[in-house]
Amino acid sequence: MKQVNKSILSGIIIISASFFVAITVQAQQTSSLPGGSFDAASSWLDESIPTATDQLLTISTGSEITKEGKLSWGGKVLVNGVLNVNGDFTVGYGGAEILGELNITSLKDGSGSASIVIKDGATVTAQTVDANISIQVETGGKFIVNGDYTNNLPLVIAAGGNLNISGNYNAPDNNAVLKNYGNALIKGHYYNLSGEGLSVLGQGVLEIEGNLVAKQLISVASDAVLIVQGSVSYQDDLQAGMNISGIMIVAQNFGVKNGNIAASGKIVVGGTFTYLAGGNFLITDQQESGEANLYVLDGTADHYFHSYDSGANQIDKKSGGFNDFVANEQDGELWDLALSVFPDEFKSITTSFNSPKSNKEEASAIRIIAVGSKVMVSTSPDAAQKDVGRIEVYTIEGRKLSEVPAHSSRTLVILPNEKGIYIIRASFGKLFKSERVLISGELF
Repeated sequence: MKQVNKSILSGIIIISASFFVAITVQAQQTSSLPGGSFDAASSWLDESIPTATDQLLTISTGSEITKEGKLSWGGKVLVNGVLNVNGDFTVGYGGAEILGELNITSLKDGSGSASIVIKDGATVTAQTVDANISIQVETGGKFIVNGDYTNNLPLVIAAGGNLNISGNYNAPDNNAVLKNYGNALIKGHYYNLSGEGLSVLGQGVLEIEGNLVAKQLISVASDAVLIVQGSVSYQDDLQAGMNISGIMIVAQNFGVKNGNIAASGKIVVGGTFTYLAGGNFLITDQQESGEANLYVLDGTADHYFHSYDSGANQIDKKSGGFNDFVANEQDGELWDLALSVFPDEFKSITTSFNSPKSNKEEASAIRIIAVGSKVMVSTSPDAAQKDVGRIEVYTIEGRKLSEVPAHSSRTLVILPNEKGIYIIRASFGKLFKSERVLISGELF
């Protein structure tokens, strides 16, 4: 009996010792509070600088760790607090999961199987990206790149996720696909010369302030929006083409050579539009009503379609002009988006455009006035008594934020706390008005 007890006791000692070693290793890789230099022993729980790069590295909640120079880690990096890397940051097979804040000079290289997941409430800020890393921005996550972005693996932005790139976006590899379900802004040019292409999905909005230069598939889902403030240059030898089921607005020129285009949604072009086939141009002819899937707003700009079958230019029956656009799209989301892209052009053209008198009377019957972070919507008592009004608030990208019923002639609507431009749409029966406002109080 004594021998058995001794064996059991020995086993307990061995297990306890093993457990202590495991805890020690894990503690060695976990930052202390409040943190400090990565290379200072006092910044870590057991006062030992992490060296086991194939194991888990944890930045604790409430801890801020700063690494001067390059940080390359093969095991998983878990950031609950703040990790600053003043140099290149490279992750391996373990990847990185960000629940707090990651600030780096450059995201570099990667194993090809590496991934970074930016969770709800987390922010990753990089000066540049030149990597081979799969990146996923989940709902509520933010990914900010202050320079150019180049990556050979996918970047996926979930609904409610945010992407902001101040430089150019380069997709050089066959796997370098961008799938955006959220809100994305690229301030430079977008180059998609290989890979699976560019997709704006769900209710996603992607705005490119520069040019879009592409050879691969471009897809815009039925409730999604793609805005290009520059020009689009598309040449596709593989016939992948474009599938525009939602809204695509191009502020300047739109040129296509060798590509299939299918537009069941709406395309609006501010400059020239040229289509040089081979390929198929699957846009229905302009309807007798003037409604079209393609609008070329500048009547003096060149726009023509080259027939692949006959080798000759076609008579343009596929595009509508500005007057067609006003007549058919004035009360919808597309109209509000176009006003945000072409503010000066719309002011000058609409001044000389004779809207029906009834439309002017209806618009003047509703007043929308911004007061700080609120909006006052008012109409006549008679109009308010006839019908319960409806007031809708949209982002400038066209995403609906809220809807408020208007039971009286004066309704105060509270806007979101975040500064920016919002679109207010108010209707009372047949009366309708849409107005853009700044949260600071200025009225557009």
